[in-house]
Parts: sequence; structure tokens; C-alpha cells
Amino acid sequence: MRRSSDLGGYQILLNYRGGEESFLTISMTDVLDNRIPQNLMRDRIVFLGAKAPSLNDNHLTPYNSALLTPTELTPGIAIHANISSQILSAANEGRPMLRASVKSLNWLWIVFWSGYSATLGTMYVRRRWVTGVGTLIAGVIIITSSYIAFLSGWLIPIFTPLFTVISAAVVSISTTLWNNLKQSYRELEKQHKLLQEAHRQLEKTNTSYSRFVPFEYLNFLQKDTIIDVDLGNHVSKEMAVMFSDIRSFTTLSETMTPKENFDFVNAYLKRVSPEIRNQNGFIVKFLGDGIMAVFPDGTDEAVAAGIAKQIRVEEYNHRRIAKGYLPIKVGIGIHVGQMMVGMVGETFRMQGDAFSDNVNLTARLEGLTKFYGVSLLISEQALEQLSNPSKYQIRFLDRAIVKGKNEPIAVYEVLEGEPEEVRELKLTTQSEFELAIEYYRTQEFDKAKACFNQVLAVNPNDKTALLYVDRINQLMVQGVPQNWDGVWRFTQK
Repeated sequence: MRRSSDLGGYQILLNYRGGEESFLTISMTDVLDNRIPQNLMRDRIVFLGAKAPSLNDNHLTPYNSALLTPTELTPGIAIHANISSQILSAANEGRPMLRASVKSLNWLWIVFWSGYSATLGTMYVRRRWVTGVGTLIAGVIIITSSYIAFLSGWLIPIFTPLFTVISAAVVSISTTLWNNLKQSYRELEKQHKLLQEAHRQLEKTNTSYSRFVPFEYLNFLQKDTIIDVDLGNHVSKEMAVMFSDIRSFTTLSETMTPKENFDFVNAYLKRVSPEIRNQNGFIVKFLGDGIMAVFPDGTDEAVAAGIAKQIRVEEYNHRRIAKGYLPIKVGIGIHVGQMMVGMVGETFRMQGDAFSDNVNLTARLEGLTKFYGVSLLISEQALEQLSNPSKYQIRFLDRAIVKGKNEPIAVYEVLEGEPEEVRELKLTTQSEFELAIEYYRTQEFDKAKACFNQVLAVNPNDKTALLYVDRINQLMVQGVPQNWDGVWRFTQK
């Protein structure tokens, strides 16, 4: 009996019937005073004991579970009474003793709920509600199973499985979250590398595209990338525009093979194009050996770029001469005015361009450089836009009407970019040159011719002076037209 009811060698599982009030209790005073019935204790088990607090034989039982209010402890004698009642009920009534489940089954019960809860934890990331509902169901099943088993006389663990469910769920969720975090970090690192590679490719693509549509052009059109550019995008404002090309390029190219032509043009453009960017301008388009560029900031930058281009050409010529090639000459025309710069073409092929009467006039001015024999020619409007014209060495050339136009325009030569010996000769003869033009405009052709001849005596290569001498000879032979105002009309580009 003791062996079957003993748990751990010193415990018995007690199915309490109640507290002290569940048993007949008689005071010892009543017994000694003979105040009890004569047959009250017949065929009964009688326990004698004391319940004074000073004896320290009062204990907590399930019937002393008051959470908020103090409660009296159960005397030890009442506990013995419960044990006796349980034993008598088992012997007389066949009521089963409260039994503990087999230890191996307890462990299996705990392991099952541990695995169940851990499995739920792995679903936390994908289906959080499954983990929550599954854990709640596990708690209900454990509590319900323990209660039903208790009603049948079996005592199965309840706290340990519940603790196992909660702790296994927490550990599993934490592990799952940590693994997912590491996986996410690896994926993030992978995506970061892919993004870096895509960024490098995008930069490479943008750099490649910028060779066709420069970043300065995109910024001018207020676009971030080439992808944002659409057909018809444009900006209209007052700007300086520059046209330039190589003098007598057609004749020069006839002496070269197609490949040599390409190499020559690229070598030339590679040297002069950076000077445009250095002055905050951008190239709108290449015209074979020619360049069309605009300068949104104004004429000062355009003139500075033109002078720098002349210097680069002079340096290039030194190398060409050293290799046995002929030197080249360039003509540069600069004008300022309102114009529209944007994208033209069709859906599958676009390019940058600039449109306005001022753009067309600039192209004509660049063409005049070959007639006057000068390298850098600017219009009167461009001269007026210079912030400090006095810092440049400028020579007035003519008032002319270019082909396709009806209004005359004054044109000037900027001497800064000329070779030093050429510049010095023109500066030496400038006063005589200006006097000759004054005589020319007042139709004093003999005096004008004499002055131009004096210029040519010092500088025989001054093509502008030669041009004026030819004009004077023509006017003196053919006569001066009625209402002649000194403006020369060009019939060629």
C-alpha cells in the first residue's frame, strides 16, 4: 500500500475532500466534560491532534487559495483525515487512488508539446496567426486533458507542458526570426551588390550616352538622365552661340584616305572641344569638321573659348609641322541673341539642335572669316554683351549684309588668339587701318586706298586690307551705287 501510494519515497498523491470543515471536529474539552454522545466514535477512525498556530503544524492546501484576502491554514490533523478518507474510499467504495502517470509517458507528453510548439514557431514569419492560434489551442488541450485525467484519478503534468509550449515557441520564434534576419541580411547584401553593379552599369551607360548628349545639355534642358529626354524638349533664352570649322577642309581631305580623314578630324576635335566645356558651354552638335556650341552664361565665355581654341590649334600646328604636315586654320564666328535649344528628329532618332534667326546669322558670320582672312569674328551685339571689352584687342572690320539677310551687321576681329607675329602686325597697323575704313565710308576712296596700301606695306598678309582695296577698285571702275552707305552685301556663304 505504501509502495503504491508513495511517490519519490516520501510523498503520497492526495485527492483532497475538503478542509477542516469537511470532517466532524470535536473539542477535547467536550470529550473531557463528557458532552458528546456515547456511541459517536463507534466504528470510526478518530484523530487526535492540536491546531494551535504556535505548534507550526498548519499547512497550505488547495482549499487555502485566497489571492486577495488572508486565509486560515489547514491543520496537519485535517490532512491526515483526508488521507484516511481517500484510503477508505479506495478500499470500501472502489474509488481509485490518485495516481501519477508513468514518467516515460510524462517525458513523451512534454517532448510532443515541445516539438509541436517549435513547429508552430517556424511558421511565425509566414503565418503569424497560425503560431498564435496553435499555441492557444495547445494550452487549452493541456489544461483540458489534465482536468479530465484528474477526474479519472490520474495526475498528469500541467505546468511543465505549458512552460514547454511557451518556452519552445519563444525559442523557435527567436531562432526563426534570427535565421530570417540572417537570410534577409544575406539577401540584402546580395541585392546591395546587384544594386552596386547596376549603378556601375548605369554610370557606364550614362557616361556612354553623355558622349552623344552631354550632361551639360541635359542640365540645360532640366533633365536628370537621358531617359527623361523626349522629342521636342527645348529651352528658349538669350545665349551666345559659336560656329567654327577648319578652313579649306575639303581641299585638305582630298589628300587623305577616309581613315586618315577620321583620325585627323577626331584629333582636331579632341583638342579644341574641351575648351568649350571649360567655359561652361556645351556642344550642340558636330558638323563634320565643324562645331556648333552655345554658352548660356553669355558672350564672355564664348569669346574666351574661341581664343582658347585658337591657342590649341596653334599648338597642334607645331606638331603637324614637325611631322611634315601642313598647318591648319580655323574660322570662328560668335553672335548673341534669343534662340531655342532642344531635341529634334523623330521617335527612333533624336539629336540636339538650336534654332533661331540668330543661329543662322552666326553660321553666316563664321563663313565670313574666310573672306576677311581672320580666325575669330564677333558681331556688334556680341561685342556689346562683353562685360569688359577693353581687356580684348579688337579690330573693327566691316558693316555687311550676309547672304539671306536684309539687315546690315557690324563685325569685329578678336586678336588675342592669333599667333604673336600676326597679332603684332595688325596692332601696329590698326590706327592706319581704322583711318582707311573711315575714308572708305565717306567715299574718299583715293585716301582710303592709300591708307590700306600703307597697311599692306607693313603687313602684306592682311587679307581684310586686300579685300577693301579690291572693293575700292571695283567702285572706282563701276561707280558708286545711289544711296551707297558703305555696307557690303555678300552673295556667298
